[in-house]
Amino acid sequence: MPYGLSKNLSRINQLEEQLNWYKLLSENTHDIILFLQPNGKITKANNAALKAYGYAGEELLALNIQHLQVPEMADFNQPINEAEREEIVFETLHLRKDGSSFPVEITTKIIEIGEEKIILNIIRDITEQKQIEQLLAQQCAKERLIGSIQERIRQSLSLPEILHSTVAELRDFMQADRVIVHRFLAEGKGFPVVEAVAPGLPSMLKFIIHYPYILEKKYLCQYQEGKILAIPDIHHAGLDVRLIQLLTFFNIKARLVIPILQKTTESEIAVSNQLWGLLILHQCSTSRQWQKSEIDLIKVIITQIAIAIQQSELNQQLQKVQEKLQQLALLDPLTLIANRSRFDEYLLSEWQRNLHKKTPISVIIWQIDFFKQYNDTYGYSAGDRCLKQIATTIRSTVNLSGALIARYNGGEFAAILPNTETESALLIVEEIRFRIKALEIPHTNSKISKFVTISYGIASTIPDRNSSPAQMISDAENALCKTKKARLSNHPKVSSHPLNLPNHFASNQPQNSKKNHHNINQKSTNIELLMGYVAYYLSRGKSVLSSLSGPLYFRGLVYEYCGYHQDFQNFWTELQQRRDFRELYVEGDIDCFGNFLDGSCTVGSCARCNLPIPISEGSVYNVPNCTLCNHQFASEKIAALPAKKEFDRQSAKTSVVTIGTPPSDTRKLKKLFAINGFEVTFLSKIEAVDDQFLPNVVDLVLIYAEISELQGKAWAEKLRCYQQLKEVPIVGLTSQAKFSLPWINKTLGIEDYILDPLGGERLANHLRQICELQSQISAPALYWFPC
Repeated sequence: MPYGLSKNLSRINQLEEQLNWYKLLSENTHDIILFLQPNGKITKANNAALKAYGYAGEELLALNIQHLQVPEMADFNQPINEAEREEIVFETLHLRKDGSSFPVEITTKIIEIGEEKIILNIIRDITEQKQIEQLLAQQCAKERLIGSIQERIRQSLSLPEILHSTVAELRDFMQADRVIVHRFLAEGKGFPVVEAVAPGLPSMLKFIIHYPYILEKKYLCQYQEGKILAIPDIHHAGLDVRLIQLLTFFNIKARLVIPILQKTTESEIAVSNQLWGLLILHQCSTSRQWQKSEIDLIKVIITQIAIAIQQSELNQQLQKVQEKLQQLALLDPLTLIANRSRFDEYLLSEWQRNLHKKTPISVIIWQIDFFKQYNDTYGYSAGDRCLKQIATTIRSTVNLSGALIARYNGGEFAAILPNTETESALLIVEEIRFRIKALEIPHTNSKISKFVTISYGIASTIPDRNSSPAQMISDAENALCKTKKARLSNHPKVSSHPLNLPNHFASNQPQNSKKNHHNINQKSTNIELLMGYVAYYLSRGKSVLSSLSGPLYFRGLVYEYCGYHQDFQNFWTELQQRRDFRELYVEGDIDCFGNFLDGSCTVGSCARCNLPIPISEGSVYNVPNCTLCNHQFASEKIAALPAKKEFDRQSAKTSVVTIGTPPSDTRKLKKLFAINGFEVTFLSKIEAVDDQFLPNVVDLVLIYAEISELQGKAWAEKLRCYQQLKEVPIVGLTSQAKFSLPWINKTLGIEDYILDPLGGERLANHLRQICELQSQISAPALYWFPC
């Protein structure tokens, strides 16, 4: 046999032997072995291949390798071309007979037998390997997610920032459509505080949720115990219809709810879980089976969120403590108002602000008169109590926006009043002086009073480049020194004996009042007389003031046909039950209730406004001391009164209609009323009321005829029939109501209810307000007043 032919036969035998070896190996391996023709036709397949692909032998041998590949990976030529040069290994997806796919690793080698090429594919099912790789990748991703959250918690103390980034990352990782953190409110209500939602889906932020899973106690208890609620399909979970409607509104098809619990320490031993909120995942595109691994991951994230919440709350508590410490550092520890350091700091900042805006600023410095002697006499504990009382009085009185009250020095206080001129500052110091006097803190070693008093200095300016805060303080201190010197030289200590009243006061008193002045003064200590005095002013819209609580508003009825109305009796009882009853005083007064009860003041009539005015024993009365008609803060400041309704009218005068026997001096009264801005129509009887006699606009109706209570109600109903009088306050005078001015032995006439400062329009406005506050059932048709 020729050498060349012998050599070829020998190679063929070797290849056939190798091929037989491959065939033998293929029948004894778990790997898939496929022999292919160059065109991809399968010529031989082992049992592992039949089992893996699910075909019978004839079925598999009738296929091309491309039939086993997924369509998008069916490029057969590329690996074959590469295998021409060397053995190659690559990964792809193969299809089973049932259409399912599985990942494979293919080792391709080309074997030549003579002129024939055989493609050997050794195929390994790598499904388990890929699952392990996927699990490892997921685990790494989970660790990165948790690490990212932990790092953010370490770097940031902002809970909203942490929650926002957490829900965004969690939605991306879980491929959920919405992730929210739901915060619980009182009574099971709640709302989402942060949200990450897929584009095109409605947001749940700003929705307060009231659905059953939160409202029903059994679910709250389950959440409190840490139970997780996983719903793969809301329509097959037996949910409440209301909840399904809510979830459908937000396109939710599956949801996962994990409670956020916080550990709270109830005692040194007991620790409990408090339900803070919920972490909720929504799947909106389709139903979803929530995996245990997913739930386990979220549990870990929940733990991190709970840590962030606790850290944030601890930080907030720390900030509050720090703020409190900063405030305490700027507070006087005794009086709890600002200290001198805070005063200097605030004055500098306000000075710069007012300098920029070119607005005025005022500084007031008060000094307790003879405070050293007070401490020497009563002791330092009493001195501390005195300082607290003075500080409280000043703080409750100065309520201007931006004002600062401070302890300036030992017995000195100061105030910074932005946007305040001298005139307004003077009103404030006068009111404070009156209120401190009303405290009646005994001071037997004072050279100007038997009670504690204060002196003050005021400095006001509009800051400019040529002035300074230091100069302003110096001006206020100089003013304080001048005030103290003036008081020492012009105010000898008040005598404990009463002085004679001046002629202009005596001339205004009735003759029988002059004769019985001593007896009337004795009666002024009676609680009933004090009650009548207070009733008079409350019926006209004034208030009772407390140095501790401020205004004690009364908006009820004071009188009824016989005696006091139950509204006033209840209010008076409440006043008597207050611990500071003796320190209370009527708005505008400088004398407190205790002065009336102790007999240290009586009541006279103001020579200017004719109103009842307290006269302190040992003091000389003169017109400027009538705080009720001269001080802006008392007479011009009508608190909480509704604005008078605007009518289409040609006259600016207040219109009053009176019904009763015309007084003998009607002409003089009309002239008096006209001068003071009132247009009064006198009608002698109810039958005289007619449209032709009534003005187009009426502000007040005054019935002063002596009629019974039933007659009064009947008259009021008749008057209401007229269009002009439907909403007009109607006042009826009765001699059977509690008499409110027994001290001066004076009856009240129609002028007392028409003229200013407490009659006419002010009285009408006050009665309108009472009508608005009363219900439709109890609103009176007629307001009774004494005469």
